[in-house]
Amino acid sequence: MSVEGFQGSTGRYRPTNSNDPGWDYGQPVDGNRDHVKCDFCGHVSKGGIKRLKQHLVKASYKGTMYKDVRKCDKVPQDVVDVLRSFMEGKQKITEEKQSKKVEMIRNVNVYGNDDNEVEEVMIQIPKKRKGPMDAFVAPIDVNFRPRAPNSNENKKALENIHGYIADFFYENRISFNCARSDSYSKMMQAIVQYNDPSTFKPPSYNDLRVKILKKKKEETSNWVDNFEVHWETYGVTIMTDWWTDGKDVIEEVGEKNVIQICTDNTSNYVLAGEWIMAESKIYWMPCAAHCINLMLGDVSKMHLVDETVKDAKKISLFIYNHKHVLHLMRKQTKGREIVRPAVTRFATTFLCLHSMYENRQELRDMFHTVEWRNSKWPKHPIGKEIVKKVKSNTFWNNMHTCLKIMTPLVDVIRMVDTEEKPSMAYIYSAIEDCKLKVKTNLGDQNDDDRELWKKMERILDRRWSGMLQKPLHAAAHYLNPQYYYATLTSSDEMESNTKLKEGLLDCIAKLALDEEDESQILRDLIAYRTKAGRLGKRGAQACVKTIAPVEWWITFGSEVPALQRFAKRVLGLTSAASPCERIWSTFDNIYTKKRNCLEHDRMGILHIFNTIGGLKSVMKNAFLEKR
Repeated sequence: MSVEGFQGSTGRYRPTNSNDPGWDYGQPVDGNRDHVKCDFCGHVSKGGIKRLKQHLVKASYKGTMYKDVRKCDKVPQDVVDVLRSFMEGKQKITEEKQSKKVEMIRNVNVYGNDDNEVEEVMIQIPKKRKGPMDAFVAPIDVNFRPRAPNSNENKKALENIHGYIADFFYENRISFNCARSDSYSKMMQAIVQYNDPSTFKPPSYNDLRVKILKKKKEETSNWVDNFEVHWETYGVTIMTDWWTDGKDVIEEVGEKNVIQICTDNTSNYVLAGEWIMAESKIYWMPCAAHCINLMLGDVSKMHLVDETVKDAKKISLFIYNHKHVLHLMRKQTKGREIVRPAVTRFATTFLCLHSMYENRQELRDMFHTVEWRNSKWPKHPIGKEIVKKVKSNTFWNNMHTCLKIMTPLVDVIRMVDTEEKPSMAYIYSAIEDCKLKVKTNLGDQNDDDRELWKKMERILDRRWSGMLQKPLHAAAHYLNPQYYYATLTSSDEMESNTKLKEGLLDCIAKLALDEEDESQILRDLIAYRTKAGRLGKRGAQACVKTIAPVEWWITFGSEVPALQRFAKRVLGLTSAASPCERIWSTFDNIYTKKRNCLEHDRMGILHIFNTIGGLKSVMKNAFLEKR
């Protein structure tokens, strides 16, 4: 998609945070990254960077020929070796993830492993799966007893089971994303393994709110204790939304272990954050995802965007409010929707514009169909108005401009909102790249383009410099070897950036153990700048883009231990409190006055379990990223 492309300082296209070496040997055609032109032979691979890499490795991989892929006869062998090594690494990671998923399901055993008198009941998961539930359980009938897998009775039973599970989701307003969770898979597998259906009894209301809740609280507390030993090494981020219970979490964790408190940007949190920073060595950090959402909100108020969104809403409301027209639209788009909900209102606006723009030709064609011409709408004033808008080139050009403005911001939101890796090491560069992408996308062909960029620049700078940008962002950017060693001049550029260096020095002064530790960190920075010792070895420099920044410092920073310790505590931080907000969304669903009358102490237990349980995946991924 052309709106997502940009060129960095080297003049070559590379997606945000991508370390794929394929982009070093091919470039998008006319900004379309699904069509990539080979640097060596000029062949255009239609299938994105993956198909280009298949083309460059001479259309074969481990003895297998890729189907319908033309091989490159001009690519050097060293390039082939680099790409094959990268592809093997990616394949290994995919296989490991799949293996862990299968192993997790196979290890579910309701009888446990301690009772030698009970034979383990293990389910053999078929290699080929036919339906969505087969990803979690082996084919079964309603009585959970094996029968012929292709029998009509068994198929009907499985269909009924799916219906009951769907009813549970629908009636209780449970997010469909829950079906992707590990706990959902384990629950299904455990039920399947219970070998006496006549005695099976699900937990009752009281079981869930008393006995099991207390047990899970103990298990979760024990699980958290495993991470406590790493608090001093990697530091702690306290994320908070609206919850207050009179407990000082900083004292509970230990002030020396807390590096930052991450909240949204409301005035009460700003004042509290300023007070905490004045009274301690802890940083207050506004949530990056919230700040960028505010940027999108500012963009949505621009006249061009506001008018385009109003027109797009009018078209989508007309289509979705009339069953016959909706049927025509879905028939024309082959089932693709033009309305897509998201977590925030501004993100939903972007997704809807994006979906509508992607289906613009199908929408235009819809009004030329026999079904449309035979309906009442071609003669109706509303129908005429909608047709006029959809056929207007100005409308679609304005929508394209809106997407060119909004896409880079949404890319940053996706980056900071991920639970896969700490984002502090990338946010500074992501914002700078976002500004560059917006400016490049808008171009400089006329006064309207230049005026639009000036408005965008003011919005981005006001939110970034005035609200979001903090010393920790600068320190993390400086200490990320991916950016510091990016080019021959990148380190000099960082050293001459006064604001960046001020942020780094502020963090060192605040987070150093004492004056001697601060002095040693400053001396170690000389080794980092000059690539002294292990930091300058070929292996260390070759890995700056392929392994996580924290892992890089752990692996190659042992000769500068003071700086290594400081880097680990900074680079492993998150920059958003959105995981906390998602947990509280779940908490809101669990506890409302209409639905729940749990007393305060039991609610506290549920709060602890819900919060920590929701953070498990975040903490696991963050810990693995750091290690």
